[in-house]
Amino acid sequence: MNNSVLKAGCGLAEMVFPQEFFQKTDDKGNVSFVDGFCGRVHSFEGKTGTITDNLCTRVLLMENGLRVAIVALEIAQAPADQVEYTQNIVGEICGVKPENVWVHTTHQFGFMHRPDDMEKADVYDSVMKEAAEKAAQMAMQTFEEAVIGIGTGKCHVSANKNIMPPDGVGGGPYYGPGSELETNPEMTVVRFSSKATGKDIGFFLSYGTKPSALCTVGKSEGNRLVNTEVTGHTSKLMEERFGAPCLFCMPAAGDQYPRKTAQYYGFDENGQWTLISIGFEKGIKIVDELGREMADDAIRIAGQINAAMPKSTRSHGKKVFEYDNKAGDRKIPISINAITMGDIAFVGFKQEMDCLTELQLKESSPYGTTLLVSFLNGDGKYFGHLEAYDFNSGIGTWETARSAFAKGAAEAFVKEAASLLKEMKEGTYQESPEVLTAKNNQTYSFDEVMFAGRQWFVLDTKGSDKLLLSKDVIEKRCYNEDAGKTSWENCSLRKYLNGEFLNTFSEKEKADIVETELLNSSNPKYATYGGNNTKDKVFLLSLDEAMLYLEGFQSILSACDQDGKKTWWFLRSPGEAEDVAASVDASGMIDFHGVSDSLDTIVGGVRPAIWVRSV
Repeated sequence: MNNSVLKAGCGLAEMVFPQEFFQKTDDKGNVSFVDGFCGRVHSFEGKTGTITDNLCTRVLLMENGLRVAIVALEIAQAPADQVEYTQNIVGEICGVKPENVWVHTTHQFGFMHRPDDMEKADVYDSVMKEAAEKAAQMAMQTFEEAVIGIGTGKCHVSANKNIMPPDGVGGGPYYGPGSELETNPEMTVVRFSSKATGKDIGFFLSYGTKPSALCTVGKSEGNRLVNTEVTGHTSKLMEERFGAPCLFCMPAAGDQYPRKTAQYYGFDENGQWTLISIGFEKGIKIVDELGREMADDAIRIAGQINAAMPKSTRSHGKKVFEYDNKAGDRKIPISINAITMGDIAFVGFKQEMDCLTELQLKESSPYGTTLLVSFLNGDGKYFGHLEAYDFNSGIGTWETARSAFAKGAAEAFVKEAASLLKEMKEGTYQESPEVLTAKNNQTYSFDEVMFAGRQWFVLDTKGSDKLLLSKDVIEKRCYNEDAGKTSWENCSLRKYLNGEFLNTFSEKEKADIVETELLNSSNPKYATYGGNNTKDKVFLLSLDEAMLYLEGFQSILSACDQDGKKTWWFLRSPGEAEDVAASVDASGMIDFHGVSDSLDTIVGGVRPAIWVRSV
């Protein structure tokens, strides 16, 4: 590769789902809609006519001594296997090593997470793979020698979402209009143009706001239209104006929302302080208004850019450090990735961090332009800066109250990221040797035994005792009968398994089941507190146990219900918050996040585990 030559290509493809994807039919033939999405797609009027607001996959391909790609997916979250297949698809088509393909999700809520239903998940993956393939092919078709330009300006679509409770209300944290905390109005547009013709190849857009003005309004009514929220609206208007793809990548926006939203805390008509939802129809008008305002600012900034060649070659760096979680019972690995080109640095990470942390990193960076990319190759819990932990008399902001990290993590990130960028700028960076972790031998087969009239896998043996996991899901139940935060210690599913379910065994069988002391650690990814340790005869596997015994064994992790249909099942560990339980999805992927629904209503698979003597 010629280090003095910059090449770039950019592609996009729509993700189009069939109507039946959104529908679900119960045993009586009643039709409802998944997550309240009716299957119709929002549309809005551009200069040249009606624009359909389908989700898009966009790929920015760059080469200047090293070929890299940034993929922007207009979805809320990408599971680990989706990140992997996207990297592989884009990497193979574009000639990029998979580890040099960045997969970013814009974290917008105009579409559902990947469904837990196996058949719908297969449709989801098929559509996502096809879009990644088409976008990557377009990026290769437009890949040519290029020049680059950077523009900055102000945009006032975003605001800090954290608000103090009014006098006499108390509690928190709350989000809504009127915050007096920090915001970052700076918008940056990077413009890639053909060196030969001057024609636009593509744009990279960075602005500190979450896309969602809608949140989950319309979910219970079933009238949600598929849409790409505020930032996707902006990208489409940019593309209509310039005729080239525009990737929006969300930087540090953990505490930043659109200044108008369809869901917020405030006083209702009865004078009660509560979470207010103004409805989907009013909310989508906010999306149209703010998306157009943000696009007007981006188009103005882009129009003032003069493109030129970068002055130095590209490099790619990465670093991992660890920081304490809130519970103090484990450290969380934090990954930092960086791509540099000339005086531009892209910094990628998984977490949602406050805008103040972004400003601190930009101030510390040796590069003239530092662009942050969050939700990179997965997702992580909030970073909050030090002062945010003390907000609202120590209750903290929305972010710190839900953060996995102890105080100081954001400041440690700034220090480590600035150090990495300094080494890359000075040419002293050396990649650490890759540490290879041992993987389970997937040719290994688990023994199966019959116990109490059921088939079980043998996961472990200690002396004459064996750890058994039911081969299939025995039934479906909710994790807890009451809504809100809970733990394995206090959930109704634990009481059921060690009471009513245990009593279905014979007296001899019950005598053979060993009461076991269980370690209920925090979530290894999100560090959500796991509660006190317990002593149980019947239990669910924890995240740690699922990884220890079964990681890599998709055929064992994947389980069927009583009708022989593959289904997801609960783990006992918490998910991304204390009102979410971790799980294993229908394809056999361990889900650290968990199914985002109320634990008192979501019905999941129950796959019990027991230690028994002499089976």
